[in-house]
Amino acid sequence: AKAAMMIHIMFIAHIDMHLLNRSVDGMWGGSSCTNWVIDRALPATRFGSNMPNNTTRVPQLPNELIVEIWKKACAQDRRNCRAVCRHWKALYHRCKFPRTRFLNLNISIRDGQYVLFGRKEGKTSCAIEIRPQWRFLASAFQMVELVLGTHLDKIEKRGGLLSIEGRALTDELLLLILEQKWNIRSVELNGETVFVRNEAMCEFVSKQNQDNGLSNIECLVLRDAVINVGFISDRLLSSFNSKLYELHVHLTHNCKQWLSRTSLSNFSLPLMIKPNSTFFIPSPLANRITMTALKMAIEEYFKTDWNKTDVPSSLWRNEQGRLSTYPGYYSCTLTLHLNTSVNAQAVAQVEMPGVEKVYFAIGAGTFYQKTVEKEEMGLRGRVLFVKRNVEGCTVARIAVS
Repeated sequence: AKAAMMIHIMFIAHIDMHLLNRSVDGMWGGSSCTNWVIDRALPATRFGSNMPNNTTRVPQLPNELIVEIWKKACAQDRRNCRAVCRHWKALYHRCKFPRTRFLNLNISIRDGQYVLFGRKEGKTSCAIEIRPQWRFLASAFQMVELVLGTHLDKIEKRGGLLSIEGRALTDELLLLILEQKWNIRSVELNGETVFVRNEAMCEFVSKQNQDNGLSNIECLVLRDAVINVGFISDRLLSSFNSKLYELHVHLTHNCKQWLSRTSLSNFSLPLMIKPNSTFFIPSPLANRITMTALKMAIEEYFKTDWNKTDVPSSLWRNEQGRLSTYPGYYSCTLTLHLNTSVNAQAVAQVEMPGVEKVYFAIGAGTFYQKTVEKEEMGLRGRVLFVKRNVEGCTVARIAVS
């Protein structure tokens, strides 16, 4: 009813239409909107018996003019126009309106409704609430687009952030997202992720990163997460096709307690110890990783001449807080938890020719900021490996928390 009232006021009720230098034969339903101009609009009233006699009633506006007016309305109002008549509904589905372009998009469920909250270039944002029925969610996705931001410089990457809250994450949602062909660079999962199958998450990542026309998912973050057994696994990391560079997993205390087994093993170490990578693996997800395999992965990382590969140099933040880099600089950071095989003392014993080491222990109130001698290393701490050469330097930070 609201849409019908709006349309009667805007388009049909008491609008005088005049034909400029054209015959009247093609007046109604013509194919060219250039034949039409809106001259004067009478006071907005609904059609009734008291309509002035000198008012020109327009039985049907040209499709082109209807579409042009729809372009001036917001996406939600355009969707409401489908309820006016069958002709408008069919016309709506034949037209391709520009999607609202967001750099960041959050999908959540609140009070039984899906909520899409997007942030555009700059500080503007937009929220859309829709009904939880699946057909309404698919229609809402057709109105938005996740894009990459314009580069402030050649280094800074912006946009492409998809955030999904708890119960909103399902197998069906991931399939629907794949259909949209969005440019997704980072994925954030907040809260419970137990409503999605592990296989569905792996398939989603694999298909997204296999599409050469889209951005690769390079970052995965889990915040206050409650996950299924095996969610963080060798299979998940392999699904990224060696394109995952950041993984931050933060589990709730209760989740850490009831996770009986994990699926992350030594197989994933080469996927984590590589240039430009930052991985944080909390307890108990790395219980199956051994010190022998960790030592081999570190040695292989320093044996590789990364300057002869197509791997881009690594980044760091300068004193002004901006990202910087220079050719020949490669670094990685891996944080594991203490287990029966891996500890900071064992990491400190790793020796490689031409590689310097700096040892950090847990300081008073500050993590990894107390420099110590190798003999003073405890079970928890961080070891900084540095290899310098004329072409640059290679750095690895291996921490045990």
